Amino acid sequence: MNFRKEAAPGITIGDRVSRKDVEELADEGYATILDLRTRAEGAPEGVLDVYEEREVVKEAGLHYENEPVSAQDMNEAVVSKVGGRLLGLPRPILVHCASGKRAGAVTLMNLGAANGMKAEECLALAREMGFDCESEPTIKSLVVEYLEKHSPAYRDGE
Repeated sequence: MNFRKEAAPGITIGDRVSRKDVEELADEGYATILDLRTRAEGAPEGVLDVYEEREVVKEAGLHYENEPVSAQDMNEAVVSKVGGRLLGLPRPILVHCASGKRAGAVTLMNLGAANGMKAEECLALAREMGFDCESEPTIKSLVVEYLEKHSPAYRDGE
């Protein structure tokens, strides 16, 4: 992995995964890998594709889930579905995609809503972690809309 950041206790965001990465995650005590790549996404040399990753993760004794999220299909329903999966999976968990951007955006939106954050706070956290959501208008708009609808920070006149 070139990119790996802890988003919350027990939840880490990352990018592409190799066989060595899976072995290291197992040695570190990770329980689950949640892969947000679509099955159609290829993988460069040394990186596991969706099918290879499933097998390598199982061989390492970890739980593997694939919840495909394409950048063009990312919407409120998809973000909520991934959030539901995050809640039910054994931790610690690595959530990843090819670059870490989708994994970061989806994970941080769900954590922001769960922790009662306003959109500005969530976008600031993303920036601190190295995610530039604000330069991508579609993602920024989704973050704002998702949190306005799902975060307690926007209820009861807060």
